Amino acid sequence: MTQYIVRRLLQAVPLLLIITFLLFALIQEMGDPLSFYAGRGRIRPEDRVRLTRQLGLDQPLAVRYLIWLKNMATGNWGNSLATRQPVIRMIAERLPNTLLLMLSAEVVIVICSLLLGTYSALRRHSLLDHILTTLSLIGYSMPVFWVALTLIYIFGVHFKRWGLPYLPTGGVYDPAVGKTVPQVLWHLILPVATLSIISISGYTRYIRATLLEVVHEDYIRTARAKGLRERVILFRHALKNAAIPFVTLLGLDLPFLLGGAIVTESIFAWPGMGRLFWEHAGKADYPVLMAILLLISVAVVVFQLLADICYTWLDPRIRYH
Repeated sequence: MTQYIVRRLLQAVPLLLIITFLLFALIQEMGDPLSFYAGRGRIRPEDRVRLTRQLGLDQPLAVRYLIWLKNMATGNWGNSLATRQPVIRMIAERLPNTLLLMLSAEVVIVICSLLLGTYSALRRHSLLDHILTTLSLIGYSMPVFWVALTLIYIFGVHFKRWGLPYLPTGGVYDPAVGKTVPQVLWHLILPVATLSIISISGYTRYIRATLLEVVHEDYIRTARAKGLRERVILFRHALKNAAIPFVTLLGLDLPFLLGGAIVTESIFAWPGMGRLFWEHAGKADYPVLMAILLLISVAVVVFQLLADICYTWLDPRIRYH
């Protein structure tokens, strides 16, 4: 296993280089960063020439990429072209909020998907199975912004109008109360629900389908023939094997939540990485954008490696050499 992990990490290096070079080339074409760097929409030609030289934008693309790569490797992530603040400090301020939102949403997604998917598979064609199937199809077809606005309208606007305990619709905490654990958890409810509803809808159907396929395998019949209890067969044999493709999907989804919650963070004014990316994408602020994209690329490799390691626990037949 150790050799496999080392080999995968070594294979990830050229992959990351290719990905970051392509992203770097695309980011350079997003817009004109000089206008924002100068602090106004139009700058004089002589100022443009000076700023182009100072920022190294007159260098060939490959040279700029190598300079950026060297700076990132040595911890010099540069300054934002829009705010002049160090990029690494901006990300350090936003990353904890995104991790809190992402991990909370993933816990809810995993628990609810496994419970609902398993129940739906074990009670196939029951009334509740049909209800869950219908709700899953509706939930999966709804866009994120529509889910977010609907939740705000119901639990933020109407609950307040009806005199019921209403949920906050923006920020991490109420400034009048301060940043306390109950405040943060209270403000997490709607963003986490928005991120979770669509994923739960899709994963529930996936768990149901894979579990129905697994329960007809020979080793399940063998376990029943041995007289094992249904609960043992379900959790020790069926669910573990049915969860293997589920782990693959989670391994792919988790990294993208670093920057993928752009809509949710923007609607709920959640100061995280997704909102940071959105704020600086329109300004062609490539030092900030590239730093976020690099983190996402590294996270993809790391989470896929963790998913591979989880396979060996879920299915002992899988071995890596």
